[in-house]
Amino acid sequence: KIKSLIRLAIVTNPGVDQNNIPIHQVSYLGKVGNSVPWFPFGFSAVPDENSLTVVVTPNGRPDDRIDFPASPQRRVLVETGEVVVYHPATQSKILFKSDGTINIESAIQVNVTAPLTQVNGNLDVTGSIGVTGSMDVDGAATFGAAITDSNGIDHVTHEHVYSGDGGNYDTSPPKAG
Repeated sequence: KIKSLIRLAIVTNPGVDQNNIPIHQVSYLGKVGNSVPWFPFGFSAVPDENSLTVVVTPNGRPDDRIDFPASPQRRVLVETGEVVVYHPATQSKILFKSDGTINIESAIQVNVTAPLTQVNGNLDVTGSIGVTGSMDVDGAATFGAAITDSNGIDHVTHEHVYSGDGGNYDTSPPKAG
């Protein structure tokens, strides 16, 4: 009886996720039929064509199919206690390591959209930072590189010409106390 309720199948037409209930086609034992992909709460995906899926037919009715798409042939290997959310086509992933570290990898970029993004703790950036708008700093800001404005003026090494007693003098940049 269970053999007729659960089958391995292949997604033959992934369909689109634009309706209230997404539907795609699956193929098993030479038969093709519509199926509703089922994911845990909060997760959603449209599997690739030829993805492996487990098809369940509740009450043994072959026209009432739900399936659980998977990609065991294109998975990310993880260590014991680790969890990964992975996109097989782009190979982007979020890896939750067993030591508490979270690694995010994207082939293109990572976008965060929120009215306020907070980082509590140290922030270590390798690469460039582009700021559009203002930047407020509480505490000290240490720069180990040139600080230039939009006119190309280096605000670490430039000098000012001033006249105090009738003569022109160059000032050195500010010195740390």
